[in-house]
Amino acid sequence: MAKELLNDTIGLSSLSGEKQAKYLAPFAQTTLLVGELVNLAYDILNGKVKIKEKNTARKDRYSSLAYGNYLCNLIIEEKLKSDKSENQFVFFN
Repeated sequence: MAKELLNDTIGLSSLSGEKQAKYLAPFAQTTLLVGELVNLAYDILNGKVKIKEKNTARKDRYSSLAYGNYLCNLIIEEKLKSDKSENQFVFFN
């Protein structure tokens, strides 16, 4: 499906193999992420969720995604705090 979508939008088949691989990489990584997520287990302890691996399943992509999401939330919170503090003052000309 990704190939068809990219072929319709950017003409994927007319690009070099290297550029095609670059465009298709996010789709491949997402597919691998979903496969890893399906094979993870979790426990809820004291209201917190603990993710664990089942058998030989790995959680590398999940860990990367969760950490990236955590960092984005920190950046957004910091931005909202700075915007709020900037709006506490009124300037008149």
